[in-house]
Amino acid sequence: RVSRSLGWNDAEGSLAWARTLPQEDQDLVIGQLSAGIASADPKKAAELAAALPPSAASVQAATRVASQWAEKNPEEAIAWAATLDSEKARQDATAAALAQWADRDPEKAAGATGQIADENARRTAREKIAATWAGKSPAEAEKWAASLPEADRYSALASVWNATAADDPGKAAGSLAAALPGAEGIEAATSGLAASASTIATAWVSQNPHAAADWATQLPEGKAREAAMAAVADQWAGTDTMAASTWINQLPQGRARAQGRGQRQVQEVMFHRMLAVG
Repeated sequence: RVSRSLGWNDAEGSLAWARTLPQEDQDLVIGQLSAGIASADPKKAAELAAALPPSAASVQAATRVASQWAEKNPEEAIAWAATLDSEKARQDATAAALAQWADRDPEKAAGATGQIADENARRTAREKIAATWAGKSPAEAEKWAASLPEADRYSALASVWNATAADDPGKAAGSLAAALPGAEGIEAATSGLAASASTIATAWVSQNPHAAADWATQLPEGKAREAAMAAVADQWAGTDTMAASTWINQLPQGRARAQGRGQRQVQEVMFHRMLAVG
């Protein structure tokens, strides 16, 4: 608190005081100070943040600086973020700068991601932009995400569906189901789509549990189907245990290995849910 208050009025004095503190406190305070002066002097703030030793505080400082710098000059903020030594700081700072830019001009921010050399930073940034853009124009965000190279396409699409699931779970569910065949065999993609299937199912059950349950059971064999069925069971059991139990008991037995595995998984979820509620 002291560093932020002093920093707005006397950055140099506050910095001199911070450097008299023990190392752990010094890093934290300088990180707070850099964030505090970023809007007035982003280059000075960036210098302070970049000089911090690797830590959670330094990553947080870099992220705040990049976000505030991007309000004035997103290109400079992104270029600075790319120079950071820590991979975590590079990813988070780049994503923060692009998310800030995307809030004002998602199309330009999306176009800038192609210049990010770091693969992980680029993927993280595209996920952030996809989510932000989806809040403004889901159709445009999904179209852009679908046009990305395979390495980033499915994680960006998942971000769009996660961001829109609460408003239109049926649309998100349909888009995810259509994307699954193309993602088959891509481990990173299938894991991300499974997580998104769970998010969509959870959102849809709160609006139309029967529709969500039908969608989950009709998904093709794989992680997404299992995750969706488990999410339906968990969410539905929390609001209507009897209806959820009836759905599980009506699932066909022995049609396929995936069907059996999915049914066992939702039964386990139900069992633990009923234990939790007594």
